[in-house]
Amino acid sequence: MSSGLVVPDHLKNDPEVIAELAELEAIFEANPLERYNNPLLPKYHEKQMEFHAIETPALGIKGLIAGNRCGKTIGCIVDDVIQLVPRELVPEHLKAFKKWEPPCHIWVGAPKLAKHEDTILPLFRKFLPKGALPNGNFGKSYKSQSRIIELPCGSTVGLKTYDQDLDAWASAEVHRIHWDEEPNTPNSAQLRSEARARLLSTGGEEIIGMSPLLGYSWVYDDVWLKRDRPNVNVVRMGMKDNPWLTDEMIEEFAAGLTEDERRMRIHGEFVHVGGLVYPQLKDRHYVDPPTREHLEEQSIFLGIDPGVNTTAVVFVAFDNDNTALVFDELYLHDNNAIPENAAKAIYEKLSLWNVDPSRYMIDPSARNRSLTDARRVQDLYKIAGIRTTPAQNDRETGVFEVRRRLEFDQIFISKGCSKLRWEMERYRQEEKADGRFDVLKEDDHGCDALRYVCMARPLPLRSPLARPQKPQWVPGTAPPMTSRRRQPVGPMGRFS
Repeated sequence: MSSGLVVPDHLKNDPEVIAELAELEAIFEANPLERYNNPLLPKYHEKQMEFHAIETPALGIKGLIAGNRCGKTIGCIVDDVIQLVPRELVPEHLKAFKKWEPPCHIWVGAPKLAKHEDTILPLFRKFLPKGALPNGNFGKSYKSQSRIIELPCGSTVGLKTYDQDLDAWASAEVHRIHWDEEPNTPNSAQLRSEARARLLSTGGEEIIGMSPLLGYSWVYDDVWLKRDRPNVNVVRMGMKDNPWLTDEMIEEFAAGLTEDERRMRIHGEFVHVGGLVYPQLKDRHYVDPPTREHLEEQSIFLGIDPGVNTTAVVFVAFDNDNTALVFDELYLHDNNAIPENAAKAIYEKLSLWNVDPSRYMIDPSARNRSLTDARRVQDLYKIAGIRTTPAQNDRETGVFEVRRRLEFDQIFISKGCSKLRWEMERYRQEEKADGRFDVLKEDDHGCDALRYVCMARPLPLRSPLARPQKPQWVPGTAPPMTSRRRQPVGPMGRFS
């Protein structure tokens, strides 16, 4: 029998046990959902069940971001099936995850039609209960010409591909858009907008199951970086979360991979091929926004990166241990970025927090850069009431100072600083032929402002190994002979 239950050897030939196993196998055959993560069976995929349990609000999205062969596609397809079929066909251990009642309409998107034919359709065939199909026959449900699965209860599944025209993603209303892997086309942003419009009338949702192999895409920006928001939920899983994969299988697969490929394919991590500037940045560095009382008696520094189009300001508090807390931010654009308006916005923030900064660190080029009337930017801030101090602008040194703080957990960022977080988690190194360090000057205004502040309050140097102290001579004493020589020496020296 292939029910999946472990039967002791002495019961394998018991007629009653054989009959019960046959009955159980018939149940599983009629409704494959009964077998899926059934708590009575020995193997149970906790991450898949965590994904099913997410309650997504209207126009929200839940993601299953994973390495290869972790079970993400199966998890998403089963989640679809739970919504498509009548409630009475959903097993008790999955019933709590049912949100939509028939007729439920779902679109499943994939990069190419071949992905639907090789993976998506076989999984729907595998997990749809026979009671949900016409005469228990999947072949009578799937219309190959229109690429639609139609169930007798009225629910439908439309199979879409990312290389179709935008018109193919229009003129309908659906309850769910299911992205199987992320759209990888130049118009992926427009494609997603067109698809999301189908959810408005139903209060529908998106789900996505993917391995992060395309680097920093819209999924990274709109899903991963926003996973703390109420309408965005993400479950990340690696190969070791799949109970059907053994450690030996994983090690064999990993043997030929680079470190970046291991992170993407085994652990399901987003990786940029050029390398992040701050790979030390982890979830532990993000903290809840502080209270005004928490900032009392701390040294407040502001970092200002002025620009004609965008001015970024970071507000940083240092405690007695020189640990930094970025507790607020400002990103000002166009007219709001000119020094007079920026100064006004800064004062409003300071009044809100009831703090008085010790120093305002500004991009040193502000001493030389002039605006419309040849006045320097730094002078304009002075006229507006803010006396700034030119910061040290050695980019490599500043980056390593921030890295040291991250490494030693001496800098934390308020979760309210969403724009700075977005910048830091995608801040990338620039590959130079001569091996010199540099960064891509793109979306880095807040990162620059943070460097200015950290360079104003550098951490003391830390030696990983204490240097041995040389013995000091004390008058009237002498160190033992062995402390000066490895081996005792006789009265005739080396001829002893």
